[in-house]
Amino acid sequence: MHKLLTTMKRLQFRLSIFSLLIAAFVLFPACRHDAPKSSATTPTTYTIKLANGVTITGATGVTVMLPDGTVVFPVPTNPGDTTVVINPPTDTSAGRSVMFGVNTNHFQKASAQKQMQSVRYYLPIGWVFTEAGFYGQPMKQGQKQYLGVDDYLTDMKSAGVDVILTLMQSPDWLNGHNSFGLNTNDFPPVRPGLDKENPASYREIAGIYGAFAKRYGSRVWPAGSYRIDPAPPRWNGDAKQVYKSGMGLAKIIETGNERDVWWKIGTPESDQYMTPKQHAAFQIAVYDSIKAADPTITVVMSGLTNYDLKYLQEMKAACDALGRKFPADVINVHHYSSTGNLPGVHPPTWPVNSGCAPEMDKDMATLSKIVAFAQSIGLPVWVTEYGYDTAAGSQLAPTASAGLPNERLQAEWNVRSALEHIRLGAVRSYVFTMADEPAAGPGLFQTSGLLRSESTGYAEKPSFGAFVDLNNQLRGFRYMADESTAQIRVMKFRHPDGRIKYAFWSPTATGKVTPSTIAGTNVSVTEFVQFVNVEHHGQPYQ
Repeated sequence: MHKLLTTMKRLQFRLSIFSLLIAAFVLFPACRHDAPKSSATTPTTYTIKLANGVTITGATGVTVMLPDGTVVFPVPTNPGDTTVVINPPTDTSAGRSVMFGVNTNHFQKASAQKQMQSVRYYLPIGWVFTEAGFYGQPMKQGQKQYLGVDDYLTDMKSAGVDVILTLMQSPDWLNGHNSFGLNTNDFPPVRPGLDKENPASYREIAGIYGAFAKRYGSRVWPAGSYRIDPAPPRWNGDAKQVYKSGMGLAKIIETGNERDVWWKIGTPESDQYMTPKQHAAFQIAVYDSIKAADPTITVVMSGLTNYDLKYLQEMKAACDALGRKFPADVINVHHYSSTGNLPGVHPPTWPVNSGCAPEMDKDMATLSKIVAFAQSIGLPVWVTEYGYDTAAGSQLAPTASAGLPNERLQAEWNVRSALEHIRLGAVRSYVFTMADEPAAGPGLFQTSGLLRSESTGYAEKPSFGAFVDLNNQLRGFRYMADESTAQIRVMKFRHPDGRIKYAFWSPTATGKVTPSTIAGTNVSVTEFVQFVNVEHHGQPYQ
């Protein structure tokens, strides 16, 4: 009954008083096995206050139904609580919420980050959490542009930027590996010799994830609920670490980055690879710790390196064997488009200069299978890494296309990829990355930034402007429908205020231009994403 009442999906709040009076006459004894035997003689009275101010009163022993069959009473409540305010039902016709963002860190250009809807914030745990406890404000390592994590998260929140706090890697002191001064490494965050398939083995790292949730989540914990490193400040002018809790700066925590590092298998570093069973055990431990600290935090699983459905299925099987639901609120995958990709083949083979348009990627459609898997367990899918290098010689540099330079193709294909992810069922899409590496060359991921390296003053590439435009065009919009044809991609979006917007482009890589009509507007469809707005409340929306 409670589930039925809370969904109330057909209850319409614009019902007239007359309709409510009619409903009040549809009364009959409730068929409730748990109803008090004395309810017929001493019924408990409950009151529902509708959003339009109308109240209806009923008792435990009766059922009130609206003409459409919606049950209004009985309403289970807590002892002493006799009023239930029913919120308007979810507007399922509004479409699917979507969001676009970029991968970054706290020392890349802040003003550029603030132009995004969202950022995926890489934070190596070993930079912030020593064996003695939290050391993140000021930061133990990587202190640049911001004094510490508190300042960064506060600044992003003030700018309205949604942040995925991606707590990645392992502190050296935890797993015993030496990163030669970096204090953080890619090996699993577990003490040597412990069973990696047992969630209990990850108790220490789970406690650290919980500490971040206690500090940056919304729930206030008393002093001493997590450890603070008592060490003196590293630099002149730095203050000592201070215990804080319930800061309300983190709504999303991602539990690592690419723990399925398949390229390490068969190397001296093969132990960096976590099997699906190991990953499931780790995920259970950290999920439980974060949720215990703040149940409202969205826990995103560590992003997988590709659309690896088999890995996800094996993770779920491991959780099932332990009697647990999948321990995440979001399924998280990465994917880079290459002419070397093949459907369902993981890992892929990427030749040099093999970056391709997303529609030419033979494995792109596998995302829909990931989405179907996620939907089967009631979870959404985010794609938190994709992108292209711009320096020729990288595996992910674009293939030659219509005589356009690589930077132009990167701009085109980054935006098209983000929209393809949404079209295939994902909820969010994050490009990799904000800025090129300091010594950017032809190596993999060295020139995948929307900006050039710091040495150039973070000069903008065409990709930056194109991606900012995508964020601005679709900020607050929901995805409604795929209205594509065989010749052009057309995606319909709707804003809660009623505005309608279409994104469209040619899914080719030949410089093709196609005349078309979209929402009554004659357009020339090119390979660069364009937008057209539909009249809003009878007036053109600009």
